[in-house]
Amino acid sequence: FKTDKGWLHIYHGVFKTMAGAVYRLGAALHDLNDPAQIIGVSDQWIL
Repeated sequence: FKTDKGWLHIYHGVFKTMAGAVYRLGAALHDLNDPAQIIGVSDQWIL
């Protein structure tokens, strides 16, 4: 998502456990002009 602060990137991860798969979502903010530059990453899962 394009924001005034940068590109908001929502990403997911899947972790296998003995009880089954656990899905999680995280967020990162990338520079508008150079998306390879990461401005910040959420320190906790958002879901």
